[in-house]
Amino acid sequence: MTKDDTLLGFIEELASEGLAEHTRAAYTTDVRQLLDFVGGDFEPQALTQEALYEFFNQRLDEHKDGVSMRTARRQLSSISRFFEFLTDRGLVKDNPAKHVELGRVYRQPPVVLTPEEVDALIAAAEGSRPMDARDRALVELLYSTGMRIHEALALTAGEIDLSGHLLRVRGKGGKEREVIFGDRAEKTLREYLNLRPGMFPQGVHVTDELFLNRNGRPLSRRSANRILARLTKKAALLKPVSAHKLRHAFATHLLDGGADLRTVQKLLGHARLDTTNIYTQVSTRLLSQTYDATHPRAKKGG
Repeated sequence: MTKDDTLLGFIEELASEGLAEHTRAAYTTDVRQLLDFVGGDFEPQALTQEALYEFFNQRLDEHKDGVSMRTARRQLSSISRFFEFLTDRGLVKDNPAKHVELGRVYRQPPVVLTPEEVDALIAAAEGSRPMDARDRALVELLYSTGMRIHEALALTAGEIDLSGHLLRVRGKGGKEREVIFGDRAEKTLREYLNLRPGMFPQGVHVTDELFLNRNGRPLSRRSANRILARLTKKAALLKPVSAHKLRHAFATHLLDGGADLRTVQKLLGHARLDTTNIYTQVSTRLLSQTYDATHPRAKKGG
C-alpha cells in the first residue's frame, strides 16, 4: 500500500466508526504530519518508537514556544489510533506509540555517534565487491552531507558533481537545495560508480537512481536500514545506528568543529533556525562531558 492508500484506508475506518468530521480531520492532519516527517516511500516498519520521539522533538522545535503539551497529547492519541489500524491489517506487529512518554521529549538529547564510531562503521564496509563499494558510499554520503535517507535514495548519478563536490537534493515539499561533500565522499562515490556496472547480470535493466540493489532497482529504505544494521553489528558498535543518527552526527560534529548555526541550518535543509537548535544542545552537552572528564579543576578534589 502507498502512503496515500494507507491514509485513505485509515480515514475510511474513522468514518465507519461514526466519528465527527472535525475529529476525523484532526486525526488525519496529525497522521499526515508524521508520514511527511518520515518521508520517502511508505514503509510501516520505519515508524519506530525512535522515529516518534524524533517527530515530537521536531514538532516542538518548529514553533517559537513549541506546540503545547495538550496538542502533543492529541497528536500522540491520533498516531496511536493509526497504529491500531496498521496492526489490525497486519502491517505492523506492535503499536510503538503506546510506549512513548511525552515527558521524555526534549529531556533526553539524541545519542550521538563519535567521529571514531563513524569511521568504524564505514570501515566495516571494506571489501572489493561492488556491493561493498555501494555500502561505503551510502554511509559516507549520509554522514558527509547530513541528508535524510529518502533524499539519498532518490539521488541519480547525474545529480552529482564529483569534481565540484556538490549535489542537488529534493527535500521536504519538493524543495531543492545544494549539498556539499568532501574528499572522502568523492573517493567512495568514484569507487562505487566505477564498480556499479558489475553489480548486475548482463541484460538487466538498470534505473537512474544512484543506489541500487542487485536487481538494478532503487535501493529501498528497508534495505538501507538492513545495511546499516549489518555494518553496526560488524563494527561492534554499542549505539543504535540509523540514517537519522548519521544526520545528527553530521550536524553535531560541524558545531563541535566551530561551524555557525546558520550554516548548519542551510546544510540540513531546515526551514527554521529553531529546528536546528537541538544540535546546539547536544554539542553543549558533549563539551560539558569532555570538560568534566579532562579538566583537573572540573570535579571536587581535582
